Amino acid sequence: MNPISPEDYIKRELNVLFTSKITSKSSITKFRNQIFNDSSITGNPLHNVDKKILNRIIKKEITNAGITINTNDTPVQTEAEYYKSRERHLEILVNNNMNPENLQLNAVKLSEIKDIKTICETCKKGESSVEVINVAGRIEKIRSPSSKMMFVDIFDEKDKIQILLSQDTFVSNIKWNIITDVLRRGDYVKVKGHPMRTNPKKKDDAPGELSVAVIDLDVIAICYHNIPFSGKMINMEIIRKQRYLSLMTDKKLMNTMLLRSFVVQEIRKFFISDTMDFIEVTTPTLVSNPGGATARPFETYANELGINLHLRIAPELYLKQLIIGGFRRVFEIGQNFRNEGIDATHNPEFTAIEAYAICTDYHYWMDLTEKLLHNLVIKVFGSENITFKTNTVSFSLPFARMHIVEELEKRLNLKFPDDALMGSNETFLQALCEKNRCLPVPPYTSSRLFDALIGLLENTIVNPTFLVGHPAFMSPLAKKKPGSFLSERFELFICGKELCNSYTEQSDPKIQLESFKMQQNNLIAGDLETPPPDKDFCVALEYGLPVTGGWGMGIDRLIMFLSNSSHIKDVILFPTVQ
Repeated sequence: MNPISPEDYIKRELNVLFTSKITSKSSITKFRNQIFNDSSITGNPLHNVDKKILNRIIKKEITNAGITINTNDTPVQTEAEYYKSRERHLEILVNNNMNPENLQLNAVKLSEIKDIKTICETCKKGESSVEVINVAGRIEKIRSPSSKMMFVDIFDEKDKIQILLSQDTFVSNIKWNIITDVLRRGDYVKVKGHPMRTNPKKKDDAPGELSVAVIDLDVIAICYHNIPFSGKMINMEIIRKQRYLSLMTDKKLMNTMLLRSFVVQEIRKFFISDTMDFIEVTTPTLVSNPGGATARPFETYANELGINLHLRIAPELYLKQLIIGGFRRVFEIGQNFRNEGIDATHNPEFTAIEAYAICTDYHYWMDLTEKLLHNLVIKVFGSENITFKTNTVSFSLPFARMHIVEELEKRLNLKFPDDALMGSNETFLQALCEKNRCLPVPPYTSSRLFDALIGLLENTIVNPTFLVGHPAFMSPLAKKKPGSFLSERFELFICGKELCNSYTEQSDPKIQLESFKMQQNNLIAGDLETPPPDKDFCVALEYGLPVTGGWGMGIDRLIMFLSNSSHIKDVILFPTVQ
């Protein structure tokens, strides 16, 4: 067995003795004395290690463990005791006319931390700017080298900065005593001061830390709980349910949500740009007929109307009715709901964009998809390549095209009979799935079986690839290729996961109604994901749907790829949890 290093020994002892992330100076002193005592014992891993080296290791491991030393040197408290102490701190503030609830901050112009740092960059070491700024943030760390000096790290959603409090320059001694007595990690503060750069005394070559020399500080929100700022939380229930806590402590999560906001804005700008000229619309979320996709809906009941309603599974049929009504190009970014399985890429509530344009077909939407995604990746990464899990994914143009039937026939060394491509030979498709070990869960409808076969292709895809030419029976809302059993449709896959779906829309009301009726055979066979026929939509088609191409993309999955996140819940602010 390899001997344990001094670092690992001290780390182990820290984990044993300090189960809380906040402790007192006296406790640290006792721990340091224990370590020094251990170093005098022959055979101990610390034996004969110089005390200066031990001190450096102790300091480093305390920092790595995320242990904060209580500035007032009070004993370690239980959560209940800590909560009560914070109530007392609030009472102190209230009694001294510093109640966070009563602060008048409307007229205060707050600067962003990144802008303050830009000013700090112009300062020489040990100098401060004459400019006075106000900034707000949550306290991450507090360090008090003396009773007259305090260093505090505050952060917002985008950045963090050190603020330097000195009794000599603070607004008043009375307020200094109150603020330094009550201030704790997690408190939200508003700071007034000068941007500056510190002058490290022990490191001549150090550039100095960008900071704010504080003139005044107000607590604008008390935090009643200890927050594990250092070290990632491993309690998944807390991570998913107490999302505010995750956002405070997990920088990757916060960055992912900022990325999500940026990407959604860029997608919206792309569609409403002068060259694209799409109109953004909003369609119902509560619907009487949950069509537009194959999925089980959530059901509810409207008491006032006395009717059953559903949360929409897709906005498609409403958007096409808007095209019939006279809009040329429309899109919607919104929530869809599907009452089905939850896994790494599926959440019951998810965000998607759908768009429709007259005088376009699925070829147009392939070109648009390439342009949109290529531009997004360049804007986010400055490169055509991204990393997703263990893969390097290239968004270089053009994206690959894979013709489904041709590729399956090539890989499986067979020729599909016509009745299998027409959706009337489940026996052949089921045997083929069994042979290739891709049999789906029952019922064994042609749509489910052929989709399982397509999965053999999907699993081989890394770079963005268009799967084109689905059998028409799989796509009841899509236009059929003339003289073919296939539809004018594509799906875009990346790393084995679907991102986009598009097709040339079926515009003939009689063919559409017939497709709906044929689809009902799946429901009769036990496929509960099959939606009921939407006769009202077929009536709308009778008023004339121009040649139209439609397209949809999952926003959540796109963010998964761009943020290299392995689970869809890591890209949704408030994911569905038990």
